[in-house]
Amino acid sequence: MFTLVEYDPYLGWKTKPNLNTKVDLVDVENIPVRTNTQGFWDREFGPENPEKGCRILFLGDSFTWGMGVHEEERFTNLLGETNFHWETLNFGVPGYGTDQALLLWQRLAHSFKPGLVVLTVYENDYKDNMHLVRYGRRKPYFETTKEGDLILREMPVEQTDFWDDGIFNQSAPPYVEYFREPVQRRSRIVHWLAKHSDLVRLFYTLSRNRKLSDRSAGLNLRYEGEIEAPVNQIQVRLLTALIDTLAEDLKVRGTHFVVVLAGNPSPQFDLQKKEFEARGISYVDATSQTQHQLLLKTHEPVYYRYSGHWTPAAHRVVADLLKKAIEEKTLCVETQKIRN
Repeated sequence: MFTLVEYDPYLGWKTKPNLNTKVDLVDVENIPVRTNTQGFWDREFGPENPEKGCRILFLGDSFTWGMGVHEEERFTNLLGETNFHWETLNFGVPGYGTDQALLLWQRLAHSFKPGLVVLTVYENDYKDNMHLVRYGRRKPYFETTKEGDLILREMPVEQTDFWDDGIFNQSAPPYVEYFREPVQRRSRIVHWLAKHSDLVRLFYTLSRNRKLSDRSAGLNLRYEGEIEAPVNQIQVRLLTALIDTLAEDLKVRGTHFVVVLAGNPSPQFDLQKKEFEARGISYVDATSQTQHQLLLKTHEPVYYRYSGHWTPAAHRVVADLLKKAIEEKTLCVETQKIRN
C-alpha cells in the first residue's frame, strides 16, 4: 500500500495521481495500474457523457479498487459493459473504511453528480471505522453521540506513519476497550527486509501460509452461536450512522443508493441487514456464501489464497448481482436524453 498511496490531511491517505506501475502479489504478478489526475484507478473523470444515461459512482476499499485483478476484470468495469447507457467511476481506495469513503464523497466524489452510488462494505470495515491507525497510516475517525450524531475526530490527520513509529494498527481512543490489542506494532526492520529481499519475502510468505484459513476455497462460510458480544452492536451502530449520513445526502441530491455486503457472513451483517431494511436502503448480499454457491458449477475460488482478495470469477459474480439489483429496483434511471 505504501507504494501506491500518499498522505492526505483530510482522508489519511489517497492513491497517488498519475501512477503508471505494476503491482505484484504472491497470487498474481505484474498487474498494470494507472491512475488519473485525481488519483483513482480509472480513466480520467470528466463532465457527464451525453451518450450515457446514468453515471454510477463506486466507493469502497481494495475490493472496489480491484486488488489482484486487471482493470477490465473489476466488477465496476464489468457492470458498465453490461449496459451502454451506464457510465462507471471507480473511487475505491485501498485500506479505506466506511468513514473514509464518506469523507471522500463529501470532499470530492459528490462533485461528479452520479445518478447512483454503490458502496461496498467489507467485513473488516467494522474494525477499520474504529481505528486511529490502520495498515501503518493514521486516519480520521468518527464518534457517535447518544442521539446517533457523528463527531469527526483527528482532523487534520497527523503525517506520522509506520516508518516513523512502527505502529501498524491502533484503535481510536473511544474504542480501545473493544480490542484485545489496542496498539499493534511490527518490526520496521523485518518489513524493510521483506521489501528488499526475495529470501526474506519467501520466509514471510511461508509463515503466512500456515496461518491461512480455507477462505480462499470458499469453505469458511458460516459462524456459530448467537449474537452476544456488545461490540457487534457498537460496530453496527457506528457503521449505520455513517451510512445514514451518506444516504441522507444522496436523497437530498436525488441520487440512488445501494450497498454491497462483502466478506464472510457475520453477526454484524445480520444486524446490518435489519438496519437497512428498516431504513429502506437497498443492499446486495455478495458475501462468501452467496458467491461460493454461484461458483459451484465452475469450481472457481472466491478469494486469492494469499492476498485474500476477490478473484476475477468473484468480480463477475458481484457485477451480475449488482446488475440484477439495479434493474429490479430501477436504481439507475436514465435522466438524460440518449442520442441515437
